[in-house]
Amino acid sequence: MLRNFSILSAGIFINACVISLPLLFINDIEHFFSLPKVWLFYFLTALFCVCEASISLNIKSPPTHQVKKSFLPYLIGLTMIFINWVVIFGISQHSSSSIYQDILISLMYISGIFIRYISISKLQHLFLNHIGLIKHHKLITDGIYSIIRHPSELGALIIFNAASLISFNLFALLLSNFVLLIMVYFRIREEDKLLNSAFNDDFIQYKQSTPALIPFLILKK
Repeated sequence: MLRNFSILSAGIFINACVISLPLLFINDIEHFFSLPKVWLFYFLTALFCVCEASISLNIKSPPTHQVKKSFLPYLIGLTMIFINWVVIFGISQHSSSSIYQDILISLMYISGIFIRYISISKLQHLFLNHIGLIKHHKLITDGIYSIIRHPSELGALIIFNAASLISFNLFALLLSNFVLLIMVYFRIREEDKLLNSAFNDDFIQYKQSTPALIPFLILKK
């Protein structure tokens, strides 16, 4: 228990340090930390990190026997960090907002965390940060996976779009809605190829009846 808490605390501290690197280039730090948006951003980011780390500590994934595009998860992770950096710069330049906007953005952010939490919890040891399959992999099609095939990716997109809205920074929104979305698309495509090769007709039937990201929206090729 103490070991897990120490790992969790260390992970959150490291994440906070990495995300906060732009503070080195902000002149008036005292004014920056007097902005309510800053505390909202750090609170939501900390909540996200705690949920992600707590799930990771409780799930022990076995070794994979198939891995594809091993560099892609790292690119996605770096893009997420960069979006947070842009958000911090954006907050320093655009600090005005209404309480109603902050509440809506917070609800959006938390909904993204919730979607990721229940989707990863549903997969348990089958959830992998990289693109791969484990030995005796199973195709999960119930719970949230009966609504969309890739809910954890949807949760991540919601989270970083909400983060971008905190600062109302156009560049952060472009990164979230184009660069990150494109990377997520390629991850989904590679994951679907692996699942198709492993489960054949079962996955084809699942794919035909269940959309990838947006509930009730199935795009026919």
